[in-house]
Amino acid sequence: MQDCYAGDIGDYGKFVLLRELHKQGLSIGVNWYKSDSIVSEKQNDGKYCIPESFATYDPELSSRLKRIFHSDGGLSRSIETLEKENLIEGALYYSERVPGEHRNKWHQHALSELTKADLVFLDPDNGMVVPSAGKNGQKQLKYVLYEEVKDYLCQGHSILVYQHRPRVNEAVYIDRMIQRFMSLSPNVQRSDIQIITFPRYSVRDYFAISINENHRLKIKKAITNLVNGIWGSGKRPMCRLPQSSNTALY
Repeated sequence: MQDCYAGDIGDYGKFVLLRELHKQGLSIGVNWYKSDSIVSEKQNDGKYCIPESFATYDPELSSRLKRIFHSDGGLSRSIETLEKENLIEGALYYSERVPGEHRNKWHQHALSELTKADLVFLDPDNGMVVPSAGKNGQKQLKYVLYEEVKDYLCQGHSILVYQHRPRVNEAVYIDRMIQRFMSLSPNVQRSDIQIITFPRYSVRDYFAISINENHRLKIKKAITNLVNGIWGSGKRPMCRLPQSSNTALY
């Protein structure tokens, strides 16, 4: 996550999901996986304000995010401003930049700061680490490492991870990601992993891993409410369940 993304169309779906999870009784922690604002002119990330036609999905949230996007009323477009808006009641935040060196020290600090959250949301620029990043600390700045997810699960948190969709077949991609998450621990079953997709403008996936049955049911209810409500309505819904070769995904 970069300061220059704050309040954009991506944040609209992100926060409606987090707020719905909180509504189901889960306390929320957010590790922004903050990185420096280095968006090039050729990239579209962070450039799309919430259109007026989308405001009806959640007028209050839309209005507050658009104020941040346009930096109205003395606001700065930043992660700090998103936190101060108190968009999620009682949420805990960790906004230290991901370092190129001594990453484990940064990670341990994040675990400590977010220890009281039921569910921790990990919000990197790109998603889970890819093989091309190797062990290069600089290349890994925009990714979550699988061992970091494992540590959150071992600490007793359910996890929500942002994933920017690669240009691959959806069902193949979803199944591949599920298998990777399942490989983290023998305790992670396929039914513990739930996914919701926000396809407008840029396809964004959110993978949730439940630490127990209580959390699994609350996450399922949150996703179901969004997909079956106004956010999932129409020919071009704001959110939907992704395709998987396994029809028993949910």
